Amino acid sequence: MEKGKTGKATWDAVAHRVFLDVCIKEVEANNRPTQCLNDVGYANLISKFNEHTKRNYDRKQMKNRWETLKKDYNTWKTLTQRASGIGRDPNTHTIAASDEWWEKEIQRVPEASKFRNAPLQDEEKMSIIFDKNCVTNEHARVPVYRRMA
Repeated sequence: MEKGKTGKATWDAVAHRVFLDVCIKEVEANNRPTQCLNDVGYANLISKFNEHTKRNYDRKQMKNRWETLKKDYNTWKTLTQRASGIGRDPNTHTIAASDEWWEKEIQRVPEASKFRNAPLQDEEKMSIIFDKNCVTNEHARVPVYRRMA
């Protein structure tokens, strides 16, 4: 492998769980002052994650995972807000909506298709990590500009 190149990270169930658990600890330690971890938070995440999993993932791989999970979380939250009043399937915990509703949502946000047959995994843990910075556009307002005469 070329210098500076890292392999693709494998995010199996163990890696996913450890990643979330360490991220929660870093968020609770105030190492996420904005939308992502600060330098201390990432340093802790990398060392603790690699220690627990015996892997050697770098900051770029951790940042990519963070961004992927954040995007999934935002998509899921947007879907659940738009599905208000529809409810969830008691067996699968997916959004119990019509095929037409799903087609419309998937056309609007193609990433939503992954949630048609399965809910967001570890929603509670992800809410701890991302809720303060979740952007769903559900309550977005567009300012009105008036021309001055």
